[in-house]
Amino acid sequence: MVDSSATIQVLNLYFSQWKADERHRTRAMPHIKSYCRVSPCLSRLAYFLLTSANLSKSAWGNNIQKDGGSYIRSYEMGVMFLPSFFNEEYFEIKNVADKKNKTLFPFMYDLPLTPYNKDDYPWCN
Repeated sequence: MVDSSATIQVLNLYFSQWKADERHRTRAMPHIKSYCRVSPCLSRLAYFLLTSANLSKSAWGNNIQKDGGSYIRSYEMGVMFLPSFFNEEYFEIKNVADKKNKTLFPFMYDLPLTPYNKDDYPWCN
């Protein structure tokens, strides 16, 4: 059996607080999950995944039937944005001096990310 408290401690290293002060949306946190790879200069994205998928047993299913079959309560949807599908090497998320006319990817939260505090934890049941 997996120790859920140890798993949460490891995942907390990768979680960040929701902050969107630049777009005046900090108080309106969406019920989405997003994953992306941001460049060290905080101006580019290598990819962006927007999804409803979460890490719960309800979302991923569980082998709880006597015959060993899977029991799935819901389906999740996601959209993966890859620059290559837009004939780009990467997505710009912030204007840089030499590319002021380039279309910016609509990035919804502030960078740099604000990590969880040591007393913060994700909601789990």
